[in-house]
Amino acid sequence: MKKGESYLRPPFMIQDHFSTDESVEKIITNLDQRMVFSGQPSSPYVKRNIVLEECSFVEKFLKCIICEEIYNHDDRQPKLLPCHHTLCRICIIQMFISEAEYRRSLIDDLPNAVTIICPQCSKSFISTQEGLRQLPTDHRVIQLLDFFSNNTDRHTVQYCSIHETQPINFFCESCIEPICRDCTIVDHTEAKGHNVRDLDGAIKHYTPIIEAAMSDLQSEKSSLKEKRETLEQSIETFDKAEQDVVEQVKGSFAALRAALEEREKQLIAMAEKEVGNEKQKFREKIDLIDKRTEEVGEKYQELQKLKEEGNVEKMYKATQNLSDYKPSSTLRIREIDDGTMTKFTFNDRDEKYISNRLQNYGDIITRMESSRSSVSSVSSTSTASSTSSGYTPSYRYSYYRP
Repeated sequence: MKKGESYLRPPFMIQDHFSTDESVEKIITNLDQRMVFSGQPSSPYVKRNIVLEECSFVEKFLKCIICEEIYNHDDRQPKLLPCHHTLCRICIIQMFISEAEYRRSLIDDLPNAVTIICPQCSKSFISTQEGLRQLPTDHRVIQLLDFFSNNTDRHTVQYCSIHETQPINFFCESCIEPICRDCTIVDHTEAKGHNVRDLDGAIKHYTPIIEAAMSDLQSEKSSLKEKRETLEQSIETFDKAEQDVVEQVKGSFAALRAALEEREKQLIAMAEKEVGNEKQKFREKIDLIDKRTEEVGEKYQELQKLKEEGNVEKMYKATQNLSDYKPSSTLRIREIDDGTMTKFTFNDRDEKYISNRLQNYGDIITRMESSRSSVSSVSSTSTASSTSSGYTPSYRYSYYRP
């Protein structure tokens, strides 16, 4: 066994003191007399404990020797044979069936009764199957079952890996190791600087410390739980706040778009008006040209007619009055004569300025409000201004730029 390992080694083992032939009443009586004292004097007023090795006890007294199953109150009732040994009911019936089948193979007839041989003492007796079922229940074994299952406390005893016969009853704080009595004398002495406590005393000493730590941890756990619930509720509040802020942003930009669209309509109307005025001027000049063209055409036709008629008298008069056929003044068209044409352009002088302003337009203000006082701090992209009372709040600014 490796150092540090512990195992069960009871002061005595029950099978070393009782034979299988002893009566159960004697076993129970002796069990009451076999005691282990933890260094205490014998006294009828001293509470004493019986120390048993559980596996050996069950194997020796509470199991059927054929099937090795533990007796019970149902199908594996302990049945007492005439020789006073005990087997479970299932195994006794199976012994009858096996023996009956064997006899049948010999005489070609199923016997009503067969010989049963005790596997412990080899004594035999003849019985029918129904007779085996009627065998008395060994209530001494039932008594032991009840005693073992209901009236005993089970404790695991650890023994020292160095001094194998000594139970571990002490704890060395210096080495952080459970030790036995011999260890306190040999290796873990106070002279060597070891601080040794009684095992029960150490447990009593450490228990309130552990409980206090557990209480602190439980309090912290409860606090963390409350904070978590608060944060979850805050997340739900943030969702609503996000919707409100988004609606505000959309509303603001909708107003800006409406203003821009209104200005766009105004500019388009202005463009239509200015261009319309110029077009009207040009139409009026066209009308003048048309009227003058008509007059020139008419005079041209008169001269053409005189020319064709060849009437010298009329031709002479016409040459003398040529001024009647010439315009008093030449029709002047500035755009053509001077080569100056009206042009229209859009002056976008504020476009870059407005675009830059729009890139930085708007702020998302984060206000840190304390639930314990009325003091609040603000995180904003806006420039803070003094209040009318002269008090300037302490703001911290965080600028968000996409």
